[in-house]
Amino acid sequence: MKRNVLAVLALAVTIATALTFSASLAQSDESNMEHTAKGGIGFRSTDAPIGLRWWFTDQVGLDAAVGFTTEKLNYVDINGDPADESFSTFSVDVGMPWALKRWDKVHFLLRPGVFYTSQDDINLFFNSDGEFKEKLNTFAVTGELELEVFLAKNASVSASHGIGFASTKLDIAGQEADTIFGTFGSNFTTLGFHVYLWE
Repeated sequence: MKRNVLAVLALAVTIATALTFSASLAQSDESNMEHTAKGGIGFRSTDAPIGLRWWFTDQVGLDAAVGFTTEKLNYVDINGDPADESFSTFSVDVGMPWALKRWDKVHFLLRPGVFYTSQDDINLFFNSDGEFKEKLNTFAVTGELELEVFLAKNASVSASHGIGFASTKLDIAGQEADTIFGTFGSNFTTLGFHVYLWE
């Protein structure tokens, strides 16, 4: 519980600081948005690769993305007979980018966000000899600083780093959740991208 409170407090302080900084920049810094379109397709995470980013104003936007996979595995069951089973994963990534600073072809963003994924637990299935097939659910809250670089007028790549809290729990009554709190980063070997298409 203490770890949950620390995660929420750290994220709240990060957002409050960035909003204050963003408000002061909005008064002193003229807009230098390279792209003219407000909305586009793209992704930030390969777990949720089908997404969009929409800028409501020059300062505030919305990210929303989904992802899914279905994997069919062939195996030999406990009776020695051939069998197969399908395992699926579904993910949702939602965030609100705030433009803290803009330069020529570069945006420096704060992005608070939430991430949820639900997947069939393959290990549980095989460890129980195919008796149990349950969902493993993960919920995460993050605060990131993102650098979005425009390679062309309406096309960008991005990378980020930040702090986050995640909780993973097997969907079984009485099961305890595993949690993690700490820093993370994505670099330019795992770039996200956006192509802005709509005015």
